[in-house]
Amino acid sequence: MLKRRTLVWILVGVCVVVGGKALQAAGFYAIAPLPLVTAAVAAVIANKGSRLLVAVGSALFILLLAESALSPGSMVTTAPLWASLVLVLGLAFTWRQLRLPRSAVLMLLLCGGLVLPTLAQGDMTLAAKATGIVGLWFLIYVAAAHLTVAHRAKLLVVIVGAGCVEATLAVFESLLKWEAIRTYVTANASDGYIVRPNVILGDWTNRAQGTIGYAIPFGAFIVLAILIVVFGGVVRGRGWKAAIVGLLSVAVLLAGARSAIAALAFGLGIGFVFTVIRARRMGVRVPGLKGMIIALTGLVAAGLVFFVRAIATRDFSLAHRGGVVESAVNMIDLPPLQLIFGSGYHSADKLFESGILHTDGERIVDNTLLTQLIFAGLVGLVLLIAVVTIAFVRSPILGKAVLAAVFTLFFFYDLASWHLSMFVVFLFVGFASSPSSWRSARNATEIEKPLGLATKPSGEGAANVVPATPSNRSERPA
Repeated sequence: MLKRRTLVWILVGVCVVVGGKALQAAGFYAIAPLPLVTAAVAAVIANKGSRLLVAVGSALFILLLAESALSPGSMVTTAPLWASLVLVLGLAFTWRQLRLPRSAVLMLLLCGGLVLPTLAQGDMTLAAKATGIVGLWFLIYVAAAHLTVAHRAKLLVVIVGAGCVEATLAVFESLLKWEAIRTYVTANASDGYIVRPNVILGDWTNRAQGTIGYAIPFGAFIVLAILIVVFGGVVRGRGWKAAIVGLLSVAVLLAGARSAIAALAFGLGIGFVFTVIRARRMGVRVPGLKGMIIALTGLVAAGLVFFVRAIATRDFSLAHRGGVVESAVNMIDLPPLQLIFGSGYHSADKLFESGILHTDGERIVDNTLLTQLIFAGLVGLVLLIAVVTIAFVRSPILGKAVLAAVFTLFFFYDLASWHLSMFVVFLFVGFASSPSSWRSARNATEIEKPLGLATKPSGEGAANVVPATPSNRSERPA
């Protein structure tokens, strides 16, 4: 049955790709994504009992392919709308169980903080685009908050599986240099496949990007998959964990994204710290703790080497980011209302032209916090930090590790310009916003799954910890 279902989905995937390309070739550019969206809608309707899970997974799949040559070119700009449509369908089937989380007010203010300044600028096209983007943010936030614990585990497995597929594609495109993979799979739907030098491994290879469209968000997604394997408890057996982490680590190196290494180090560090703290409170030990410390130390050392080398060679990437951040102090010269409430979506170009922002390279703000300050002002920046911080506090170990990595990435690229990246951010914010989710963060059974924490030898004062199994997990909607 499993093999037959797998073959059916492979056939559906081929038909979706061929159908989209055929519509685009025939000149129906705007509706070329319909085969993919139709397949996603059909999957949601067909999977009674797990429709919300399938909707979230389908939206993730759409965003994973949006920048790839596998999808029609129009997907690059319309993907948030199609993903939102699928999420709306999934939420519609569960409307009786829908309850807005307590942090929904902050999320609504965050979303409004991007749309209202854009409307004030009088550009209705940009305002509509901003509305579509924040609509996706809010929908995945609400959907994630309503997934059951069992469905969340399945979604994490999907993300790890997608990470492994992306890592395999990275090997084909970067190490083996298969032109067929580069041309028909991993090429950017807008720009084709651009060979970029790998600043980590050297010029003997190039920066991999998978189907995600660029090396940096690709590396960020792979880091997410690694953290799920380490702290998510969805991969059983040390051998499987080691193999998957090894494959994903190769993909990070092939991406040539130093930001991914920094995010991975910080995410692992935060996860390990909270794991040790929880283990000591429970009176249990953490197996392989020395190995974890050695691995984390190695990552930090590698990061320091890259940083020193970047300074010594006057690396453009570092100079570009440093220059933009340094010029951000000029934001205080903006009119008070514009500084407080923002200049609206896609308004950085105007600030570059006015001299408020400056860079010797491309006019791109590779810093999520600065982008938020430009688009939504001080109010929007405070709201973004508040939403992520509250989610971090309420999250179990995996959520803390992921959000710590996300915050690190804020300083390296503009996540808001990559819909997949923000989808992941608000997916985990939504997980943390469910009452059952943050209560379970304090549940002693939650930390046994991630690292196989073992109890002390039995005896007086020994901890009695019940392993978390499918039978004792909550199945109630959040």
